[in-house]
Amino acid sequence: MAKARRGRKPKTEAKSEPLAEVPEPPSDLGAYAANYWRSLAPQLVELGILTPLHTETFRVLCETWQEYRTLSQWLEADPSRMTFITASGYEQETPQLRQRDKAAATLQKLWSKFGLTPNALAQLGKHGGVKARTASAISKFAQKKYENDQGNA
Repeated sequence: MAKARRGRKPKTEAKSEPLAEVPEPPSDLGAYAANYWRSLAPQLVELGILTPLHTETFRVLCETWQEYRTLSQWLEADPSRMTFITASGYEQETPQLRQRDKAAATLQKLWSKFGLTPNALAQLGKHGGVKARTASAISKFAQKKYENDQGNA
């Protein structure tokens, strides 16, 4: 009978090299989704986060952004659309409001996967998932602040 080993199991995660070039957005994305792709993809490539294995998940992020923005605009155009009166006389949320809120929840989950929140980016950095090729804006700011403080002392 073989004895089970204790301790950490070896990592068996799939390896994928970060993309070197920013991929073009898929041609069938909506306008909001394509703009979101063009806005985020260069930053994710620069940080070494976007890999060939992650482009489909990134596509879902962009499509979810499209859904969220479209529903938000529809609701903002006429705030009375957020609720309706049922046949029994009760006020209830519209399905579009629930869809928008569900898209927002999905965005929160996907933003974490790509380091698009401060905490998620810090977590990716701890695990070696972020390889910034240039100094971050915050580190540049801190360096200038330090240099100014030293000059004034």
